[in-house]
Amino acid sequence: MYTKEQQRAVLTEYVVEKASKQIGMFTAILVIVATIIISLIIYTMTLEKMKEISIMKLMGIPNSMIVRMIVEETLLLGILAFLFGNLFSHLIYSRFPKRVVLEIPDAWMLFAVVVVASIAASFVGVKKVISADPAAAIGG
Repeated sequence: MYTKEQQRAVLTEYVVEKASKQIGMFTAILVIVATIIISLIIYTMTLEKMKEISIMKLMGIPNSMIVRMIVEETLLLGILAFLFGNLFSHLIYSRFPKRVVLEIPDAWMLFAVVVVASIAASFVGVKKVISADPAAAIGG
């Protein structure tokens, strides 16, 4: 038989632990979906620039510089998304029915996750750039 205080501790611990796992899973799903969306955006942007990229290859610009350009573009997209998302969440914070506090260390960890996800997302565009045919620039 549990005392009232022990029952409260067990229930609180169970509820908090379950909510924590749910929030963690939801966050993981959101990061995966965001990475896929960023990948699709970068892939589409890369496809639109294939002629320019082929011309750059014909001019002798090394693949490493072109890859760096794609990765930097993706990182900038990810960092801007993080900043605007963070700003937006602070603006509408009081309107949420339940509040989840994002501590500074957690925010830095989330920023690191965004950077890693952005770099991973850039590999889709990088793969397309590496396989680009320079002859496509002249219609071949």
